[in-house]
Amino acid sequence: MGTQFRTGQDLKEARLAQRLSQRELARRCKLSHKAVQYWEAQVALDPYGYAPQRLAVALGRRIFRPIRARPSWGLSPEVRNRNEKKHQRPALRHE
Repeated sequence: MGTQFRTGQDLKEARLAQRLSQRELARRCKLSHKAVQYWEAQVALDPYGYAPQRLAVALGRRIFRPIRARPSWGLSPEVRNRNEKKHQRPALRHE
């Protein structure tokens, strides 16, 4: 088990390792025990969600956030122009 949560199963394992019930964890996070139950059943956790963040902090961990691609405005003008040329649609010819 790493330092970041990816799945609800990771949340559950960390909660059990600290010998907490769902209700006790919910009290620490100021959430309902149903919210804890819901997030522990999820295949993937929302890295920007309110409840998963609260749960992770209460358990001393954090949610895994995937690395995002850099937006085009952060690229140099040369690279941006090259990318735009690569993805241009061919002009339609009308005869």
